Amino acid sequence: MLQTAEGALDEVTNILQRMRQLAVQASSNGVLNSSDKESIQAELDQLGAELNRINETTTFNARKVFSQHKTISTGTDHAKATGFETTYDMSRANAGNGSGGQIATNMKQSWLRESVDRIERYYGITSEDGWELTVAFTVSGDDFGGVMSGHTLSFNLAKVDASKESGFVTAIHEITHGVMSSAGVTHSRWWNEGTAQFMENGDLAITNELDNGATVSDIADAVGDLATWTTGLQREYYAASYAATWYLHDAIKDQGHSDGIASLMREFKSSGNFDHALRVTSGFSSESAFLTAFEEVAEDYITNELDLNNDDIGIIGGHDADKGEITTMQNIISHVAMFEEDKAGGVDVKMHIGPNGSDTLAMKVGAFNTHALNLEGEGVNVMRRANTESLLVNLDAAIDYVSAQRSQLGAMQNRLSSTVSSLSVNLETTSASRSRILDADFAQETSMLATAQVIQRASVSILAQANSSNGIALSLL
Repeated sequence: MLQTAEGALDEVTNILQRMRQLAVQASSNGVLNSSDKESIQAELDQLGAELNRINETTTFNARKVFSQHKTISTGTDHAKATGFETTYDMSRANAGNGSGGQIATNMKQSWLRESVDRIERYYGITSEDGWELTVAFTVSGDDFGGVMSGHTLSFNLAKVDASKESGFVTAIHEITHGVMSSAGVTHSRWWNEGTAQFMENGDLAITNELDNGATVSDIADAVGDLATWTTGLQREYYAASYAATWYLHDAIKDQGHSDGIASLMREFKSSGNFDHALRVTSGFSSESAFLTAFEEVAEDYITNELDLNNDDIGIIGGHDADKGEITTMQNIISHVAMFEEDKAGGVDVKMHIGPNGSDTLAMKVGAFNTHALNLEGEGVNVMRRANTESLLVNLDAAIDYVSAQRSQLGAMQNRLSSTVSSLSVNLETTSASRSRILDADFAQETSMLATAQVIQRASVSILAQANSSNGIALSLL
């Protein structure tokens, strides 16, 4: 079975390498024309079909060797393109904490896709198709994790790393700014920052202030300054903007618009006038009227309406804001699990390799179909330049995964070779022991026969002498 699986995976590796070669060719945007890319796409589709056939038909003793599960567990969900034409400036990726390379990989695999999906899902807006985005890295002592300046998203490697709690929160916050700018729905500073906070770990904006000695009253007082806030990184303003955005979200839903902020975003984009969109969706006559109304109830609203103590992190679409599922930093990325256990959770075989019941070897092989490897649909559409970079990342992840599985299978085969040698030694020593128990020792038995014969002959001789002693005595008389 191990050899069967290894043989199939050898061909899977060859197919993935060929797919990667084709993806590299397709990324040569200035060299290939549409006809060339169509030919590449046709071969990619056929190679994907062969991956599925190998995964489905590889059997041993009438049992499928590979899992037939179809769980996406590596790479990005390519339900549709991000709309971004993304490039990565890696010149300072190793500066600061050195996590720029991993952040770039995470952006390619999931963070960019997930951010754009969440923004479209909950705000109803998208960037212009082909909107150019540059991801870069910097090191600054300023108190910010990232900044979106024009079309460039810069991660501050003195403040953020590649974790979801740090890097992804920064990514989705700044990408929200980028998409809103592209869609033409940016406005006042409090609106821009509040909607970005509402997309990520919003509760943290308030709890950090409270942990640093501020009070709810201090945050409520900051609401009065939001209309004139244009520069600076005053954390109480971020907290107040987040609370104001949540309050506005609730007010819009109270007016019968079930998707809240998304209704305002669409109206704002359509009309180009924030006050008009606010009036149509929330009932407030103007931005000034809204901020005045919220300032009057801010302290009570933050204290009684925002649950800052449960597991939900307080973002749009979550449990606290919209009665959805509890959203935590562990499940905020819904489309992508950044680990590969799902693929390995398929066929599980135990082989008995010793004399005891516990002497077993477990063989677990996952799925290698195009769905599990995330190599289907828009994910392998090389007709769009934006897709080829993600395709290369996903192919690299798939090749690494297959190589890891092959190394495990090879290790199992080596172990079985050692097991066979060990069992052969045990068999030999066991047979020798049995022979000592059941078989006669020829030398010992021969020696014992000779001893018995000597004793017997000596006994006969002595008996003969004893019988002749009476006759000797009579002859003397």
